[in-house]
Amino acid sequence: MIQTPVAIFIFNRPHCTEQLVHALAVVRPANLFVIADGPRNTSDIELCEQTRAVIDSIDWPCTILKLYATSNIGCRESIPKGLNWVFKHVDICIILEDDCIPQPSFFPYCEELLSRYKYEERIMTIGGHRSDGPNELDTESYYFSKYPSVWGWATWKEKWAKYDLNMHQWAELKDSKWLDDVLQTSKAVAYWKRMFNHMKNGLNAWDYALAYSCWLHNGLSIRSRVNMISNVGFGKDATHTHQTEMADIYANPIDIEFPLKHPTAISIDKEIDDRIEWVSFSGMDERRLQVVRESIYKSRSHEGS
Repeated sequence: MIQTPVAIFIFNRPHCTEQLVHALAVVRPANLFVIADGPRNTSDIELCEQTRAVIDSIDWPCTILKLYATSNIGCRESIPKGLNWVFKHVDICIILEDDCIPQPSFFPYCEELLSRYKYEERIMTIGGHRSDGPNELDTESYYFSKYPSVWGWATWKEKWAKYDLNMHQWAELKDSKWLDDVLQTSKAVAYWKRMFNHMKNGLNAWDYALAYSCWLHNGLSIRSRVNMISNVGFGKDATHTHQTEMADIYANPIDIEFPLKHPTAISIDKEIDDRIEWVSFSGMDERRLQVVRESIYKSRSHEGS
C-alpha cells in the first residue's frame, strides 16, 4: 500500500476515471484526494454523476477526501484550487489527472525522489512521463529539465506554494531578456512569450504558469528516462488533447527499473531539453507551418496542372 498521498482530478469522463481507479487499485494508496469539476451544461450532469460514482466503487481500505464543485470552473482554476486544498492537509503529493494512467512503478519512483530531493530547493516537480521518445544510451533513471512534466507528477507543499497562476511579474519580464536567458533560442522565446500572454488573457490552462513559476525561481524538474504514463484522454471529449492521431505516441508506457540509478550532479540535460522543446512546444509551430506550406504547394501544383 502506497503511503504517499495521491490526488486525482476528475470531471465528466467515467471511462477514463475507471481506468485510473483500476491503476490505483494495484498500489492501493492509503490517502486519496479527489477533486471533481462541475458540469458545464445539462448534458454534463449525468456524465459527472457517473464519473463520481466510479470513486464510490473504490473498495480498498483508504481515507478519501473529496472536493466536488457544483458548477464548472474549468481546468485553469480547478487544478490550482484543488492542489491548494490538498496542501492544506499534507506536505507531499502524487498528482494524476483522469486521463493519465500510471504504471505501478510510478508510485515508488515518486516516493523515493520526494524523499531524496525534499530539501533541494531547486527541484520543483517530479514527472513520470517522457514525451521525446526513449534513448537506448540512457544510463540513469531520470534527468533534470527546465520543463515540468504534468502527465503524472509529484511535488511538495513548499514548492507548490511558489506557483503563481496569475503570473504577477510577467508584465515586467516580457519585455526584458529574461526568457532569452531561460530558453536561448528565438523560436522558443517567441512561443513561450505568446503562451504566457495567452495565460495573462485567461487561457483555460494552468500548466504554462507552472513552467513560468519554476523558471521564475530558477527551478528544475525531474523527468523520467522512461515513459510510465499512458494518456488515454485524446479525443473529442478532451479539453485540450483533441488530436486522436497523437494517441499512439503515449499509449505504451513501461515500468521503471529499481534500484533507481541517480544522476551524479543536478544539472540540465540540454540535449533532451532541446528535444522536448521541439516535440512538445515551439517545434509544434514549425510542424504546423510545414503542413500549411505543403498544403499550399499541393494546391498550387494542382491548379497549374
